[in-house]
Amino acid sequence: MGSVLKRHGNVEHVLGPELVTDLITEGTAVNIGGSLEEKEGYYALRDLKRKIYLHLDVLKDKTLYDEAFAVSGMTENELFKIASSRKIVKNFSTVGEEKQFYDEIVVLPTEDAKIRFSELCGKNHKETLHWLKYEPKERTFLWKESSGDTGNLQNSVDLERTHGDKRIIGHFMKHSRRQEVRDKSIWDLGERTVLVVAEPGMGKSSTITEVARRTKSADPTSWVVRINWNDQCRKLQEINAETFNFDSLVEFLCSTAFPESKYSGIERSLLKEALKNIGNVS
Repeated sequence: MGSVLKRHGNVEHVLGPELVTDLITEGTAVNIGGSLEEKEGYYALRDLKRKIYLHLDVLKDKTLYDEAFAVSGMTENELFKIASSRKIVKNFSTVGEEKQFYDEIVVLPTEDAKIRFSELCGKNHKETLHWLKYEPKERTFLWKESSGDTGNLQNSVDLERTHGDKRIIGHFMKHSRRQEVRDKSIWDLGERTVLVVAEPGMGKSSTITEVARRTKSADPTSWVVRINWNDQCRKLQEINAETFNFDSLVEFLCSTAFPESKYSGIERSLLKEALKNIGNVS
């Protein structure tokens, strides 16, 4: 608020007569920007799965020969065709308590693959072990989880399929060690743009609402603008790409995020300040 007033100087011009009147009127509640939707009832915490694809020849990468792999989603015969000369262990139960399996690929059962991978990590925690899942439709591997360093594995990330920044993906793999992302806040997701994809009825709207609420709760000074794009189809179609500029963006966000607010003047100024100079808008 202070930075906005310094830039414009005229308090009435910035605040607007409605807000000035309500501020000096006893008992009048002032709510700038509106409030985020509260989810009624019980909300079950969800894990968002970040899909990081790896090139199919990752198992042939010589820089990874000192690291072990566990693969799910394919048979032993299928794995033989793409695993080069590396040794393959058909059944994870054959890996002994003291056995070193740094040069091997363990075939995980389709069912309970996550549990079996955890058991493998418990059997030998000294070696670096990566769990990959084969995606037959994509004909590629999906990174699921790692125990140990992921530095060499990051070189095999298929950036074209993954659609992400190499630096951010590397940081994510290094610190999370698994594909799951807890829905704590938007800031924890690490990307400027996050696309949440799921079948109808799986809870996408509920998840986004909860993430927005948690983000605002974690940082009350931030702006969290939640827009239902399905309700804005006409406005989106009316946008002219050649004339659309920063002021047009601010106007669009204000008209869609809080269309019925009587404090639109100060809200527009504050949001514009946050977008242009502060950057704490999600």
